[in-house]
Amino acid sequence: MSGFRQVNANLHILSPIHIGAGVELDPLSYVLREDKLYLIDLYRWVEDHPNAEELTATIETNDFPKIRKYIAESFDPGYEEIILDRIPIISDVIKQQYNDAIYKKGSLQQALINFMTRNEITKTAYIPGSSIKGAIRTAIGNSFVKPAKITTKDGYKKSYDKKIYGNPKEDPMKYLKISDIPLSTNNTGIYEAQEHSLSKKQLTPKGAYEATDNLCMNRKPVVYPLRLMLSDQLKIQNQKIDPAALIHMLHAFYTPKFKEEYRKFYAAADNNTQQEMDLLNLVAATMKTNETLIRIGHFSHVECVSFDDVPQPKTRKGKDGKFLPWGTTRTLADGKYPFGWAKIEIIDESVKSEPRQDTDWPFNAETIRQNMERQEEQKKEIEQARQKAEEKRLAEEKRAAELAAMTPEERLIAEANGPEANDEKLNQLSNRLEDLPEPLKKEAAQLLKEHWQKQNKWVKKDFSTKQWQKWRDKINTIKAILGENC
Repeated sequence: MSGFRQVNANLHILSPIHIGAGVELDPLSYVLREDKLYLIDLYRWVEDHPNAEELTATIETNDFPKIRKYIAESFDPGYEEIILDRIPIISDVIKQQYNDAIYKKGSLQQALINFMTRNEITKTAYIPGSSIKGAIRTAIGNSFVKPAKITTKDGYKKSYDKKIYGNPKEDPMKYLKISDIPLSTNNTGIYEAQEHSLSKKQLTPKGAYEATDNLCMNRKPVVYPLRLMLSDQLKIQNQKIDPAALIHMLHAFYTPKFKEEYRKFYAAADNNTQQEMDLLNLVAATMKTNETLIRIGHFSHVECVSFDDVPQPKTRKGKDGKFLPWGTTRTLADGKYPFGWAKIEIIDESVKSEPRQDTDWPFNAETIRQNMERQEEQKKEIEQARQKAEEKRLAEEKRAAELAAMTPEERLIAEANGPEANDEKLNQLSNRLEDLPEPLKKEAAQLLKEHWQKQNKWVKKDFSTKQWQKWRDKINTIKAILGENC
């Protein structure tokens, strides 16, 4: 591409990101089975349906709950040709809403789901490059609010853009190009969006959303190559925007937003909420100078999509006729994870990769590390205990099967010499010794002799006079069977 050079970069998905197509789909377009949502090609399913007459009769009823139920019950997850995507269901609430919509009579539940933007051909979800570029544009523009002399008196958005970027026909941001990021199958999940309020009221449901896999939920990195093309002609207010300047502007804009959101909404939250965000916080606090936070997509909230000091968000009026305050709620995926956070990592010789000297965090990174180490140790201990319990269960099942295959006499000897062995089993074997068939009698006698020798119950000196009178006959019987002198 003439005049452009590729800048090697990665996009790290830190929390769920939802970028929608503006369309809500109901259970006519998808089916839930166990922990997965199957996005289906309804037209193909109708065309290939084996019972066309029954299907037609169902559709002609115009009874949508009945039609949804028919689709749900007729769907075959093995019919690959009609399946466009398989998406894990993260929230149990989504499953319940679906079941209510399908099977509960009189339910008003529509079970609508906001899906990600999808490739028209492959039907797979993707993150539009335009969404990433839009988030970058906001951060860059914020760096020029003062030089461009923008105030709250300026018209919202359009006036800002013109003062900063100049004539829209000559928009300098055209010299930055970012490609879409395709997401493969199973790289998204369905969450319930829940509104978290400063007033600490109960979380308010806001619907079901498909969002990207992420570090918070997976507990491991989710990283995609970011194809970023940059031209030397990218200049704003006569300042050249190179990779280093890009990282600096993004960091200067988004990092304070991240800190303030945590202080305002999560610092006083319960330990579970903080624990769900520990990896996100740790990544933010340990970024290098070639890395920066960025917020992308729906539920990014007004602070991250408007310039500092001059936002004019439009809110609805309250009962008193006055506009309600803004910035008093956050929307969390499943009530746990803030939407939209990612990290851009630029791998370019023009951008230094050194630890950032930033300590003004509303949490302690070292404490997070220690807590995570403890959690990992606890997980290991729990897993080890689970494995031991499973090994014990399997061993017991195997032993039970072995004993069941034996004759009663063989079982008597085996139980006196296996994990079940105790004094009671040994005494039972001793009492039945004379009744055993000859080959087993000698084996049992040898077994009893070895056990009682280990227990110091074999020679006269091991007993008191009264005890010896009790044991003498047993020992002599064994010696006789083994051909030893009594």
